[in-house]
Amino acid sequence: MKAPEPWPPPPPLQLKVVFLDFDGVLNSAEYTSTLNPDALYPKLSTEWWAHGLDPKAIERLNVLLERTGAKVVVSSSWRINTTVEWLREVLESRGFRGKVIGMTEHYSGAARCEEISAWLQGRPVKSFVIFDDDEDASIEGHFIRTDFEVGLTPEHVDQAVAILDASPSSASHLTSPD
Repeated sequence: MKAPEPWPPPPPLQLKVVFLDFDGVLNSAEYTSTLNPDALYPKLSTEWWAHGLDPKAIERLNVLLERTGAKVVVSSSWRINTTVEWLREVLESRGFRGKVIGMTEHYSGAARCEEISAWLQGRPVKSFVIFDDDEDASIEGHFIRTDFEVGLTPEHVDQAVAILDASPSSASHLTSPD
């Protein structure tokens, strides 16, 4: 006798996700050194925060998302004490055209890779990539370390395309229920 199929059936693996840090990815020492420190933005306003994001890095991210159909989950410390809506507003004000579908939870004392793994649990993720300039976000086979000095490069985008467009990822071991 055949075991019954689970109901409802599990969702098909469909999402391609980019876990995104901001500092050292969407901005860099190279970019921030060009900023006018006297820019007339109210301190801590959306404009003030957005001014620190490199439009060239945002465009590289746009290219990646357009090439792969991936969506963004913010894993940056910028997510702490804020909302997805505010993060979208900041990104869009600098030319972001993709879709932000969420942000990882912040767990005090946890490594960023643990926060990412927690977000993946039970979600229909086909493949994912992590952009971060800090090694604590690393999940083998999915991590692309950027350099804070230069941020997101075209080479990083090409690496991410290869990861996202590979056959279904080993994310299944992270997303299957226990």
